[in-house]
Amino acid sequence: MKRQAVIYLATPMTKGEWVTNWDKCLIIADRLRIKGYAPYPPVVSWSWQQHTRYTPEEWLQYDFNLILVSDGVLRVNGDSAGADREMDFAVRHNINTYWSEHELYQGQDPYIDMPEVREATE
Repeated sequence: MKRQAVIYLATPMTKGEWVTNWDKCLIIADRLRIKGYAPYPPVVSWSWQQHTRYTPEEWLQYDFNLILVSDGVLRVNGDSAGADREMDFAVRHNINTYWSEHELYQGQDPYIDMPEVREATE
């Protein structure tokens, strides 16, 4: 059995034109999904934030947990101290990091072989 590689998108959220940043992130997420990946664009948390008042640091700590269960982190272009910290976190925890979609497509298969699952289902 194979599963889709989970790719966390480290993206600018609060600096610059936020609508442009979010649109760019979601367009990239859609391209990744079409290519077979399982992307996680953290901008989808925006509607959750409308019902809570977590600080940016609390969101970042939450996102670190999502990065730990990801197969890779793709940095979306744009100025962002938080996205830079997410990339640093991924490097420190030996999670694949990619600075462009092209680099991701060269280095990460969208499907990951899971022999332990295959053995259990045969």
